[in-house]
Amino acid sequence: MYFIFSLVLLFSVLVFGQNYDKQWKKVYAFELDGKTKSASEEVDKIYKKAKKDKNDEQIIKAFLYQSKFILSLQEDGQSKVIQNMKNEIATSLEPNKSVLNYIYAKSLRDYFSQN
Repeated sequence: MYFIFSLVLLFSVLVFGQNYDKQWKKVYAFELDGKTKSASEEVDKIYKKAKKDKNDEQIIKAFLYQSKFILSLQEDGQSKVIQNMKNEIATSLEPNKSVLNYIYAKSLRDYFSQN
């Protein structure tokens, strides 16, 4: 029974992970070509799909990439990232909430040390 459960779990992780691999490869390619805006748009698609699929790993990964692109594309990016993080924390469940709270606290510490 344990073996079957393990196989099902492994298979589901592999299937969900592969659903995103092609999209992430596009993001990396856009980034390498210096097409930050296109990469950002692709990450937005991944984020929406991950939210719909309730894929916590991909939600956090996409959120972090979104934040990275906001910082590079928008003049007031830092405050927008902080606001987005507050909103994401408010709508997240555990364990995402804990991970995002940690990132939020670290971001605030870094922001205050720079300013």
